[in-house]
Amino acid sequence: MKVLLTVLLSLGLIIAGVLLLMFSNCAFSRSSSAGVRANYGLLALVDLVVIAAGVWAIGRLNRKRNE
Repeated sequence: MKVLLTVLLSLGLIIAGVLLLMFSNCAFSRSSSAGVRANYGLLALVDLVVIAAGVWAIGRLNRKRNE
């Protein structure tokens, strides 16, 4: 069960990484207005927090326990 959850979290992080790339690309593009770019920048920051939480969750899930 732990391996399956790790694989699913990793796939979710890959998708979140692609979304971060897309959001940051849209945030730094000069073809859209400042308000739209700010919205994409905010989405990129939220996505970055989600990625950090996912990495933390994988680390916590796979931590060795001294039993």
